[in-house]
Amino acid sequence: MQNALICPLCLADNRCACAATTNRSSADKAADCWCMALEIPPTLLAQVPTAQRNRVCICATCIAAFWSNAGSEVGDA
Repeated sequence: MQNALICPLCLADNRCACAATTNRSSADKAADCWCMALEIPPTLLAQVPTAQRNRVCICATCIAAFWSNAGSEVGDA
């Protein structure tokens, strides 16, 4: 079973406000979440297991690692 609060790539807390709050509308949650203000590169999204795509957020640490590694897979040396 997937946990929407866990990054699917590194398994750390993804700090997604959309997944963390349940008593607000989807629009309100999206407006408050850091993840909605970023464009996640398709190459990075492709690393998310198929069953979790469009259901869980990649954490900011993995996004930063992707960019600092010039687009290589997260976790590559």
